[in-house]
Amino acid sequence: DMADDFTSMKVGEDHASEKPQLFNFGFIMCLIVYSLISYAQIFIDDVIPLWSLASQDRGGLNFGSQDTGTLLALGGACMLFASVFIYPRVAKYLSPISTMICCSIGSGIIAILEPIIVHWLENEANWSSEHKTTGTWIALVLLNGSRVAITMMAFNANFLLTNNTIPTELRGRGNGISMGLASFAKMCGPATGTMAFAWSIKTMSDGSLRQDPFDWHFVFLIDGVLFFAVAALVYLFMPRSANFPLEELEEISSETPSS
Repeated sequence: DMADDFTSMKVGEDHASEKPQLFNFGFIMCLIVYSLISYAQIFIDDVIPLWSLASQDRGGLNFGSQDTGTLLALGGACMLFASVFIYPRVAKYLSPISTMICCSIGSGIIAILEPIIVHWLENEANWSSEHKTTGTWIALVLLNGSRVAITMMAFNANFLLTNNTIPTELRGRGNGISMGLASFAKMCGPATGTMAFAWSIKTMSDGSLRQDPFDWHFVFLIDGVLFFAVAALVYLFMPRSANFPLEELEEISSETPSS
């Protein structure tokens, strides 16, 4: 009996020592990626209203507050539409890692092209004033709405990756840490984004404006690079096992006969 009790105690100690680990490599990568994409999103989202309100001679759109509010509201509508109707279909065909990579690249490309296309429509297109206004609005809604929607899908993919890399009993703690780091990144984004935009459109000491790419394109270029960095990190370092929940991988591993 004493031998049985000793054996039971030993087994209990072994199980206690086999506590699930939270900070595995996959979860750490999800934390880095989530923080970076949160920063990139808030960085550009806080610049868009300033860009739309800035005068045209400084690269802005010269919008009023009502037009700026309309633009932001339409972006929110595009995000809702993508969340309900597009992302579920994308998730059927692409893994979370593939979705994250594609959406990050897409967001980066749109962030860089958005001011270039809008500036061309405003200043270079050989259209009437009425057609220019209509074309500018269509381009803005499509580009800004697409960027917001695609970034939202990248967030959804990262949520899946995060939960896949965390043991079930630690998901509350893991998601809390993830949200905390993302909140810190979102706190830094508005300050740096607005400061960078103000610097880029500020008149220099000789009375001239900064030249491309350090003019009003600058913040959009930075944001594009941030999104590309997210895609590169996921492609190069995110474990492919993160596409599947840990429990599912452990079940497959236990069913595979050892050689």
